[in-house]
Amino acid sequence: MTQAYRVEQAHVVGPFSYATVIFSYVLGLVFWGEEISLEAGVGVLMVVGAGAVLSAGAKARPPRPGSAARAVADGEGGEGET
Repeated sequence: MTQAYRVEQAHVVGPFSYATVIFSYVLGLVFWGEEISLEAGVGVLMVVGAGAVLSAGAKARPPRPGSAARAVADGEGGEGET
């Protein structure tokens, strides 16, 4: 995720970080039989829903000058360079 935030804008990467909440629930349910309460489920839906709404409403902006994303976009920096 850290590398993703370096090379892409936050509004693009953000929704994937919210997916970890869903995957954690599914893994807990499958492997350990954990179930969440109704209140916790509503809370999860609110957090994931808010992230989706904010991501959908975010406008793409070019990276700030001097940022890591700008350097990668311009072909500078990255792995293998010293």
